[in-house]
Amino acid sequence: MSRLTEASLRINESLDFDTALKGALDPARAFTQARCGVITPLDGAGWLQDFLPSGFHPEATKRLWDLPQ
Repeated sequence: MSRLTEASLRINESLDFDTALKGALDPARAFTQARCGVITPLDGAGWLQDFLPSGFHPEATKRLWDLPQ
């Protein structure tokens, strides 16, 4: 529970959407003991708007970004 509280406080520190998402991703990985994670926000039409990875090697990140929608 303390990790969730810390994550919640970190998310609320920033008003920037991407920064808040990135601030949520690492604590979520730690809480679930995941090696890596990704958040892929979609635009209003359902298309990939951004790609926020955590825990990936840079080459793996590039390969994931290059995947078709």
